[in-house]
Amino acid sequence: MSMLNQLKTIASVVLLVTLVGCVSAPLQRYAKTGDVLTVPFASIKKDTNGEYIAAEDLTVTIDEAGAALPVKVLATKRVFGQSGHAMDLAAQTDSNLAAYDGQWLAVLQLVDPQTDQPLVLTPGATTLAISSAKLAVANGANRADLSALPIEILAGTATALPAALAAQLGYVDDANYALEIRPSSALTPARVGGLNLVLRYSTVDVDTALLSPLIPDPNVQLIADYSVDNDVTLVKAMVMNASGFVAGLDVSSRQALQAPASVSDLSNIALSFQYSSEQSDWQNLIIIDSDSSYYFDLNGEPIAGVVPVLQRVK
Repeated sequence: MSMLNQLKTIASVVLLVTLVGCVSAPLQRYAKTGDVLTVPFASIKKDTNGEYIAAEDLTVTIDEAGAALPVKVLATKRVFGQSGHAMDLAAQTDSNLAAYDGQWLAVLQLVDPQTDQPLVLTPGATTLAISSAKLAVANGANRADLSALPIEILAGTATALPAALAAQLGYVDDANYALEIRPSSALTPARVGGLNLVLRYSTVDVDTALLSPLIPDPNVQLIADYSVDNDVTLVKAMVMNASGFVAGLDVSSRQALQAPASVSDLSNIALSFQYSSEQSDWQNLIIIDSDSSYYFDLNGEPIAGVVPVLQRVK
C-alpha cells in the first residue's frame, strides 16, 4: 500500500479501530522490508494513562526466525472518530467502551533504527511486537495482543518514498511543539464544572500558537479570546460542560451520580497548546496566571487546592 493511500486510509478506519478498542494488525497486511506501516496500537482512554506517547516511548520488533529485530518508529499520532459515531452510543451502556475515545497510531518503517538499512526478512507470515511503559493494562476483551500483530512479508525491498509522499509523512509526524494543560492534582468534587484559564506568552519568541481541546467531545465547550499588547499575547479561555466532568466516567459511575448522557470524562477537560518554534526556556515564555486560573464546580465556585499546570509533551 502506498504511503499516500495509507494516509487517506487513516481517517476512514478510525471508526472501526475505536469500536474494538485496538485492532489486531497493521492497517496493511502485506509489506516488503523497508516499507512504511501504519499500526493502531492503543485506545487512548482504555489502554493508556493519558500520557503523551512519543515515537521514542515505543519499542517495536519484528520476528525473524525466532529473533526479535528492532523496527524504526517514525512517528506516533492520535486520531479520533467523528463525534456521535456508533462507539459513543454503545459507550452509554457498555462499561468496556469509552465515549469520545481515540486511537494511538504508530508509523513504522521496516529498517534498522540505527543504520536505516532495510531489515533482512524472510518472506512469509510473521508478527510485530509493540511495547511501552506508557501503555496501561486494559481489559482483555477489547485489546489486541501487542506481542503478536500479524504481518505478511513479501519478497524484495520496498522502493524509496517519492518526495511528495515523504512530505505527507512529515505532516503525520507533526513537528509542532506541544504543551498540555491538566489539573495539578486530583479534583475531589464528584462532578467538576470546568476550567477558567488565563495564559500569557511572548509573541516575539512564540510566533504561532493555538489552544485547543485535547479530546474532541461535543459536550465540552471551549471559549478563547486572544489579545496582543507589547509583544505579549494574553489568552483568556473557559472550558465547561453544563452536565459536568466525572473522573473515570463509565456506565456505573454515571448512573450512580444520576448524570445525563452529556456528562464528560474528566480527562476531556485537558487542553493542548501547540506552537511552532522550539524554545528551551518555554517555562519563562508561556505562563499560566495562577491568580486568575482555576477549576470550578457545577455552581461556578472555584475548587481550592488544584490549579491548571503546563506539561511539555513534545
